[in-house]
Amino acid sequence: MSATLMRLADTIEVDAATAEAYGLINPDDEETARNLARDGGIAIPRWRHALINFPHPLLKQGLVILDTPGLNAIGTEPELTLNMLPSAHAVLFLLAADTGVTKSDIEIWRQYIAPVQGASRTRLVVLNKIDGLWDELKSQAEIDAEITKQVSSSAALLDLPPSQVYPVSAQKALVAKVKNDPALLAKSRLPDLEAALTQELIPHKQALVSESAQASVEDVVVKTTELLETRLATIQDQVDELQGLRGKNRDVIQHMMVKANEDKQQFERGLEQFNALRNVFASQVDTLRRHLGMQALRDEVRHTRETMEKSHFSTGLREAMGRFFRQVDGNLKASAESIQEIRAMMTAMYQKFSDEHGLAAVNPPDHSLRKYRKEMARLERIFDERFNTVFKMLTLGQHQLTARFFETLASKVVQVFELANSETEAWLKALIAPMETQVREHKTQLKRRLESVSRIHAATETLDERIAELETAMGTVSDQLDQLARINTRIADALSDKLDGARLAKTA
Repeated sequence: MSATLMRLADTIEVDAATAEAYGLINPDDEETARNLARDGGIAIPRWRHALINFPHPLLKQGLVILDTPGLNAIGTEPELTLNMLPSAHAVLFLLAADTGVTKSDIEIWRQYIAPVQGASRTRLVVLNKIDGLWDELKSQAEIDAEITKQVSSSAALLDLPPSQVYPVSAQKALVAKVKNDPALLAKSRLPDLEAALTQELIPHKQALVSESAQASVEDVVVKTTELLETRLATIQDQVDELQGLRGKNRDVIQHMMVKANEDKQQFERGLEQFNALRNVFASQVDTLRRHLGMQALRDEVRHTRETMEKSHFSTGLREAMGRFFRQVDGNLKASAESIQEIRAMMTAMYQKFSDEHGLAAVNPPDHSLRKYRKEMARLERIFDERFNTVFKMLTLGQHQLTARFFETLASKVVQVFELANSETEAWLKALIAPMETQVREHKTQLKRRLESVSRIHAATETLDERIAELETAMGTVSDQLDQLARINTRIADALSDKLDGARLAKTA
């Protein structure tokens, strides 16, 4: 393991142009210029990202560890950290026990970690190197008191409960595991941190997956239940109608047939309105996709890059980057307006079909881009703090600044748009699908009703047989509803058992 991890420190010799293209040097810096003049090149890291797999119980349980650069590298390679933090379920903030929380630690915590972690339990702080406080001239009680004091101080500065700060000695823990020394391992306090990872973070991830799965299942169950209930209500209407015909003469049956034809014609007129609605819906969706589509964003990214590369002055660079964020926010705002228009139109149409044709009342799902606009505002604040400053404009070259901007913020904007686009496309399908399903089902039931009345009109003696058929169909649909409810209950219980098992393991 040690030999493999040492590979991460590999460097390669490159010329100044290559290092500058990666954004790793400022050729105008005097010290850098002297090194280049002396050696003719410069050493840069061989790896920017590495994926390492080792057999470990925590990793087998689903834990994935992303090791981001420390404070000494975050200024040089901010994208490696900035792009990882928002997607992490939990953050383990590593500090040194001998120094505690420094000013730079607090700045990184407040700027990058605290804002992107919703649940405080998922933010853990590790005070490493507590073995530096192991003083042979002090009693164990005095050493423990010193460690407790450092924990309380760090927790207060980072606005966390002390229970989320874990003092450890990673080096002594490694020695203890290699030498199989349980006493030293306990003294290193690493088992407490491992227990927190096992009993808190992994169940938290399981809860997220469970909630997502439950929401997806419930969405399918609700839509299927609505369809089956509509089918059941339609069959019940037919049974009631046919039972009322027992003992009636052919004139009544003729009237019933005329009524069924009128209902069919009225529904066909409604279908014409529905098809017209679908055309309007398609037109509005096209408008929405023009604002939110990935092609429009890629065109904007390409235009911004070309503008920045052609600009020879800092004002041009700043204006190009600022215009990029204004355009992106404008697209999101226009998309949000289109979404509200589409939902209002579909709500009115659902209500119209419910009133005129007895279809099940459906409340179209809501959808908002608010969280994506908030994320864009956060990225724009980072832009103002990290790029839109006179100091950055003076100290970073045009090519270096452009590369940094597109590696950090622009790439993150693309990720945010991809998520917004994917979620919106799913919402559009969920918006129109129930209407199409109910219309198709109602059309089928009307056709069956007309065929039934036609057969009865031709042979009144088949009335009892048709009622029996419909009652059998009602029993089948009722059984399907019961079966659907049982399946939903079993899935909910299974997901609940998983979480309860995780909680039980935690208690044990």
